[in-house]
Amino acid sequence: MRYGDVVTHWNILRIVGPRDMPIPVVVERDGNLITLAMVRSPPPASFQAPKLVSALLAFICVLTGWLLGVVRRHEVGAAPLVALFWIMLGGLVGMYQFARFASPPLLAIIQCVFIIVLAPLGVYIHLLFPPRPAALTVARRARLLLITAWLTLALLFAGVVMIGRPSLVEFVVATARILPLAFCVAFVGSGIVLAQAYRRTIITHVRRQIRLIASACLFVGMVWLVLLAVPLAGATCR
Repeated sequence: MRYGDVVTHWNILRIVGPRDMPIPVVVERDGNLITLAMVRSPPPASFQAPKLVSALLAFICVLTGWLLGVVRRHEVGAAPLVALFWIMLGGLVGMYQFARFASPPLLAIIQCVFIIVLAPLGVYIHLLFPPRPAALTVARRARLLLITAWLTLALLFAGVVMIGRPSLVEFVVATARILPLAFCVAFVGSGIVLAQAYRRTIITHVRRQIRLIASACLFVGMVWLVLLAVPLAGATCR
């Protein structure tokens, strides 16, 4: 199987073979084919740690979506869009580490969904949730801005792909570099919206929900950015 076939495979682990057998690799150098055998050793704890952290983040995101968007309380009803955002975020965070090492096509899709869909949606839902009187006046304008952001980002990515024609690896690397910026913009924008809402409202349960949302956003954003920055820093050092 050629390098291009491996890179575009949806699950590289299936073509690697059993764990107790070496991986045959054929390298072409100066017109000569050199056959090598890569021995797989058990992964160290430092390799497994990001997976555990991602699993924890995914659980926190799903729990946040359930608490904010599914559970109905006497002071506020359920919010399906909020639940969808946080549960989708948790699912993608949970799949991210697998995709990084085993599925470049899935990784490209996840990173695009993060940048194009979830980053603008993360700011949009906080313009309307927690429910507050001021949110009703900006609902239509916020919806228009969300749709505009989605279409603009989708067209921009489509244009880059059609004009630049990057390979899958180049596309994954480029979107991985944009991803921390998209997260920063989304969480900073959400923070500004929530801070303004917190100052303007005097309703106790709304202020309590804003504190909960802000804490979840801050924790997930900071840890996720660390998980993104560590591999990039390691690649730069190498």
